[in-house]
Amino acid sequence: MLAITDMFVLPSLWEGLPTAIIEAMAAGCPVVATAVAGTPEVVIDGETGFLVNPRDPKALAQKIRLLLQDQALCKKMGEAGAKRAREHFSLERMVQEYEALYKQLALSGRNYTP
Repeated sequence: MLAITDMFVLPSLWEGLPTAIIEAMAAGCPVVATAVAGTPEVVIDGETGFLVNPRDPKALAQKIRLLLQDQALCKKMGEAGAKRAREHFSLERMVQEYEALYKQLALSGRNYTP
């Protein structure tokens, strides 16, 4: 469904790390979302989509309209988002990050206790 979607909109008031946005970006959808919690860590404003202030429906509508009217921008942001999702949020990247953490812990000689 995301692959045939023009854009992904998530006007949340709170998010942790928004996996729905990562999935949309991986599918090549530009994103319009509120700049809350972890969302700015995923969406690069003006590059992979747009971030707006929460509780600002006019700004949200303006960015949605902009993407609907500019197909070239929509495509460019979708491609940039797909690249960012692959490079920063893929399974391979997650495995690499865990391996690096485990190596760091092993080399430091620390015992990890939750």
